[in-house]
Order: sequence, then C-alpha cells, then structure tokens
Amino acid sequence: MPAVPKFNASWRDQLFNTRAAKHSGILRRNKHAVRREIGVAALAAEVRARGFWLYEVGDDYVIVCHQTPIRQLC
Repeated sequence: MPAVPKFNASWRDQLFNTRAAKHSGILRRNKHAVRREIGVAALAAEVRARGFWLYEVGDDYVIVCHQTPIRQLC
C-alpha cells in the first residue's frame, strides 16, 4: 500500500487560486504530481467541497471548475 503523502497546502492553494479555477475553467494535473503533493483522496475532497467535477484521463486528473451538471455527449 502506497504511503499517504504529506499534504502540501501551498500546492493546493496555488491550484485552486488559478484564473481557470476562479472563472469556470478546466485544470489538468499529472497523476504523479497529485499523488506526490496532496494525494488523490485529498484532491477529490477539495474538488467535492467546491462542487467541481474530477475526471481521470490517461496520466492526468482533469478538474472542471463549474458547479452545474455536466452532460457527456459522446
């Protein structure tokens, strides 16, 4: 079982203080970087607390910074 990373609050703050996060944009972060800096569970909790959407896409996590429902078209 992998070790739980030390929570890097400044990394989290920098991520969610971006223009994209503040203006309904899209964020993409490498899975390895997320695991190293705050861990997937912490990222999911932060995304959920903001009402955003989190997706796993290849080697990245994609965060849709919008609180309205999302409909996949294809």
